[in-house]
Amino acid sequence: MRFQHLIPFLIFGIFSTLVDGSENEDNKDHSTGKKKEKVFSLFSVVQFRNTVCAIGSGASRIRNGTCLKQSECADRGGSGRANCASGYPKFFNKTNIFAYFCFLCLGFGVCCFFAIQTCGSVARENCTYIQNPGFPTPYRVLTPCSYTIQRCSNNVCRLRLDFEMFTTFEPAGTIETDDGGVCNPRWDQFSVQNLNTGNPMNSIIPVICGENTGQHIYIDIGNQDGDSASLNFAFRQEQRDRVWDIKVTQIPCNTIDDPPAGCLQYLKGTSGRFTTFNFNILSSQHLGNQNYRICIRRELGHCCIQYIPCANEANSFSIGGTNLKSAVDTDCSTDYINIPNASNTCGGANLSQRFCSKMGILGFFNNANANTEVCCKYNY
Repeated sequence: MRFQHLIPFLIFGIFSTLVDGSENEDNKDHSTGKKKEKVFSLFSVVQFRNTVCAIGSGASRIRNGTCLKQSECADRGGSGRANCASGYPKFFNKTNIFAYFCFLCLGFGVCCFFAIQTCGSVARENCTYIQNPGFPTPYRVLTPCSYTIQRCSNNVCRLRLDFEMFTTFEPAGTIETDDGGVCNPRWDQFSVQNLNTGNPMNSIIPVICGENTGQHIYIDIGNQDGDSASLNFAFRQEQRDRVWDIKVTQIPCNTIDDPPAGCLQYLKGTSGRFTTFNFNILSSQHLGNQNYRICIRRELGHCCIQYIPCANEANSFSIGGTNLKSAVDTDCSTDYINIPNASNTCGGANLSQRFCSKMGILGFFNNANANTEVCCKYNY
């Protein structure tokens, strides 16, 4: 207890010593021998960057916000959820050491949380959460709902949508020739319209529905004034519980987080997992009319990617109409996954590019009895 009480006095003692030294030298007018009047503003020295900050801990869901001044957060329509910017100030010298201790202990910023729920709203802030009206209560009405996303700065080129929660009505589980698996107007639909009309990305953003919590997509929003994107929900004429909570991150152009052009999904790290939209381990029905690219970033010191179906997971690789245990290339004429320059070893000769199976087996040969590792070497 003594040590805890002693700390403030030690800090005050250091502060007093430095101020006294400043008065003896810096504040003295040598022409008159008189001390200058001291001018000190605590808040003028506090500067911090508007960086991403975290909200929540422990069992609560971790969310992201932007570190802003309390007044700025309120002016921009956000809500302060936690303190931030609790560290060194931008400038540090003898005259602002008191500001340093207050800054370190308290934090002069708030982690500003941006969320919109009202249909027809416009998101203009980075790291905005787009939620269904009344979230977390499910949305049970059939009225369509749309949101517009505008760029928060001129150097933003792409958006990343993280589906923190995404549950809508899934399509019929019948064969695809009868629109089975297709998120058409008879079922729920989520679509993205890039309002930059000349952008070819419009044609590769698929319409999705069903269960997509944990998925993400990238949108090439463009880099011209007025470029924006629209997120659109439409619902089948049947009342169901629907919930969505979508984090929108705005990605600056030509940065490490900016994916290559044409990538709907962008995966990072030395290992991971990806699934089709509406993936459900209890059902083998994937969504229909899906044609998009998943890109994987090359990590430092690595030159090859290895693919294998996830173990101990039913239907981990069930795609295509063939009755073969596994099939490749021309035998995969309907649904398939395409892995360019695929080989059974890293750097080996190209064996196949198209892969499909109705029996959950990924292999280089028709009717393979077991999964085979599929490797793809980076060509750069």
